[in-house]
Amino acid sequence: KGSKGSKGAPEAASGPKGAGSPEGIPGLDAAAMERLKADEGIQAALRDPKMMEKFKALLSDPANVEKRLDADPELAALDAKMHELLTRGVPREPIPAAELERSRTLSA
Repeated sequence: KGSKGSKGAPEAASGPKGAGSPEGIPGLDAAAMERLKADEGIQAALRDPKMMEKFKALLSDPANVEKRLDADPELAALDAKMHELLTRGVPREPIPAAELERSRTLSA
């Protein structure tokens, strides 16, 4: 999902316009940050102090991303929205054959 593999916690920007914005998310370039900042739904969610704390915890604990997302539908929705926004128009890399075969075996 969108935040998987990210390490470190974002820091809230200062000032009213940037309050609650995820600043300095590792792995995101300036253009990606601008796409996140331009989305009112994401900004509204991150202005909520409880949601921002959940988001920080998600980024700081990559080993438990799936567990946290499964336990919190609101956080999972934010993660999915961010992932969709950040990957829109980005071509997907092909799934390696071994991984594809493993997923087929697991789902059988």
